[in-house]
Amino acid sequence: MARGSLYETLGHLSAAFDEEYMDAAALRSHWALVEEAIRVLNGYIRYLQGMGIVDGAAEPAGPYGEEVEIFVPMPADLATDLASDN
Repeated sequence: MARGSLYETLGHLSAAFDEEYMDAAALRSHWALVEEAIRVLNGYIRYLQGMGIVDGAAEPAGPYGEEVEIFVPMPADLATDLASDN
């Protein structure tokens, strides 16, 4: 996905240059940054493939953090304050 997004960015840069939103120097500068990001990403993909991780994450799938109940009973002091307001 990341590689596709980088190639999409190159297309956007090309369109911005064609529509004269940027000059040639800015295009070259940004293009070089995206190409470097593609090279780094390709290296990381090769590293993961060398570890035997082809199309997956480098860590096992599982929940992150601890599960926390978000719907809990209202604290007693707040319930008392609300009842006295009515």
